[in-house]
Amino acid sequence: VPKYPKGTEKVFMGEKAMVYDGTIFIPVTVTVPTKPGTYTLEIEVGYQQCNESSCFPPGTLTLKHKLVVPKQ
Repeated sequence: VPKYPKGTEKVFMGEKAMVYDGTIFIPVTVTVPTKPGTYTLEIEVGYQQCNESSCFPPGTLTLKHKLVVPKQ
């Protein structure tokens, strides 16, 4: 389960929202396959950027990484 750092409550367009500034680390646990081979690890992160007066539409970032499980 991702754990977010403490945010700052701000008001945007009349609504309260938690805001996270700077770099945020979100730990994720991955179960590695036991069968040897090359796998593609894919993580999808949803986000929304805002400034003091407006918010951009929500976006998605997909990260892919090759994972090699060697023969034992």
